[in-house]
Amino acid sequence: MGLFGGGYTKEGPGVDKNAPKKKGVFLYFEIFFRKFWKLVQADILYFFTSLPIIMILYVFAPVSSDLIIRIVPDAKFDEQIMSTMQLGFRAMFAIGLFTLWGSGPASAGYAYILRSFTREQHAWILSDFFAKFKENFKQGIVVVIVDLFVFVLGLNALMFYFSCFTGTNSGIWLLFAYITFIMLLIYTFLHYYIYQIMITFECSIGQLYKNSMIFAMAKLPMNVLLTVIMLILLYSMFIVINPMLALVFSAFLWIGVMAFPIAFYASKTIDKTLLNEHILKNKSEKDENDNMDWEEEE
Repeated sequence: MGLFGGGYTKEGPGVDKNAPKKKGVFLYFEIFFRKFWKLVQADILYFFTSLPIIMILYVFAPVSSDLIIRIVPDAKFDEQIMSTMQLGFRAMFAIGLFTLWGSGPASAGYAYILRSFTREQHAWILSDFFAKFKENFKQGIVVVIVDLFVFVLGLNALMFYFSCFTGTNSGIWLLFAYITFIMLLIYTFLHYYIYQIMITFECSIGQLYKNSMIFAMAKLPMNVLLTVIMLILLYSMFIVINPMLALVFSAFLWIGVMAFPIAFYASKTIDKTLLNEHILKNKSEKDENDNMDWEEEE
């Protein structure tokens, strides 16, 4: 049996049709453990197809010796320890932002796999991933280019405002920094929905961002909670184990552990709102057409 295929000739125990339907967090954990090995396979594929973006984020991570000293002000480090900590912080930043923002076409393929898990539908890890990768390639590339632009612009703006604040001690610069941070945070929430909408509906880039922004704002409390959970999972992994081992662990599982709660919630939310509205709209249009046909026959 290959890593990403095969093994479907033997049926598992499955789910009892007469069993009561689970909801919410209970359904999430049931799906997570039932699809665990498929999630591992999807993680490996997603990680390695996204390596260029991960490397870019790693190289441009805003991590310096001064930043680490500010984070751990009472500690004293020699050169080797400082170098190791920089590596760890860079890796943690790259994996964290990649998990939250995605990586373009690869995120479309990964979003489809996670949506299939959430809907309890079958998905072929390799073929379905690359099918959605190709199908959403253009929009995925646009999104990742916008992400890189926002990343560079936002990072430089934050560094500039904090530099001005430390130099002048003027609160106005700190206010600008906070506003920029909040804007970047809302932009982060937008990504929880953008790839799910991309693979579910045919829409323009403008509609994609508009609908994603609506969800980012309308579901603000839950988006904040999901972000906090993800950051706790990220921090715990890089603190508990060696940074290099943490990267390997991310590739094989932890990205899915961090990303699946977000994808699960986003997919369920989109299905309850946009998808239901889309179905009702099509049904209404069909009923109108049927009425017109009936009138013509009369």
